[in-house]
Amino acid sequence: MFFYKNKKAFTLIELLVVIAIIGVLSTMAIIALGNARAKARDAKRVADIKQISTALELYYSDYNSYPTIITPGNSISSPDGTKVYMANIPNNPTPRNDGNCGNVDYSYQSSLTGTNYSLGSCLGSGSGNMSAGAFFTSNNSGPLACGQATVVDIDGNSYNTVQIGTQCWIKENLRTKTKPNGTAMTNLVDGSERDCISAANARGTEADCDAGYTLYTGVVVMNGSATPGARGICPAGWHVPTDEEQYTLESYLWDGTGSCSNSRSYSWECSSAGTKLKIGGTSGFQGVLTGARMSNGSTLAERTLSSYFWSSSGFKTRAIYTSLTTTDRRAYSSAFSFSLRCIKD
Repeated sequence: MFFYKNKKAFTLIELLVVIAIIGVLSTMAIIALGNARAKARDAKRVADIKQISTALELYYSDYNSYPTIITPGNSISSPDGTKVYMANIPNNPTPRNDGNCGNVDYSYQSSLTGTNYSLGSCLGSGSGNMSAGAFFTSNNSGPLACGQATVVDIDGNSYNTVQIGTQCWIKENLRTKTKPNGTAMTNLVDGSERDCISAANARGTEADCDAGYTLYTGVVVMNGSATPGARGICPAGWHVPTDEEQYTLESYLWDGTGSCSNSRSYSWECSSAGTKLKIGGTSGFQGVLTGARMSNGSTLAERTLSSYFWSSSGFKTRAIYTSLTTTDRRAYSSAFSFSLRCIKD
């Protein structure tokens, strides 16, 4: 004869509670692991910047000048290649877009004279007394002044800068062909996100873009954002100017005669500002007359006659024109393609 003793089992509610507790603990563990990994990436960023800085100082001690450009994956070597100061410049560890940080590599800027540099990286989780989203910078003499610093985009293109009033502008039209997340733009075809215009008002080549005759649709300029002052496709630390920032530039250059209102639309105002913004103008802005690509996505026109510059405020633009001293303000469809000048954050 067998006797069975009743054994108590878990009730459904108890099982659900246990599962919930396990789920909470697992979530906490995953979050903790994610935070630990983010902190490890930030620690590597800080260490990388310091290592690169050491190599730069060794280079400077031999040549009394810092390199114009450094490229992750390449070396920091003497101009003749006989001496290596750093065999392999490290890349910003992935995922780069930790927290509020962009998906970009380490930022390096050298002065026009080669006597100063700035090198840095955004920190996703913070490090020491630096908060998340802070930009850790190593340099030999503090941040470079606008006009001394050069800016490098995601493709490695280097741009000069210029101080105009209280604003710091990139002194050249943006010519990058890669979005901040590393995705290539569509280039040099009908309806493409980026185009180059030739002197014959036809589709040009990359050589035309390299010379500053680069045009972007409004959609790609904003890179998915609708917020005035958004970074868009500008290099890290820079953004697509707002309508107000463009007006600040115009009104600073205005000679005080006639009108210069920011409420105008389809109206040429702000006398002498256009002349000062053009190539050879006293502002130093060096506005290349690039013309535009029409909203049909194929017709290019007005190179050497005009230049239109996107803002981040509802696809408004500012324009300069070869035969006018004043500037224009109007809104266009995002399907048009115009030039882009970035302004410092």
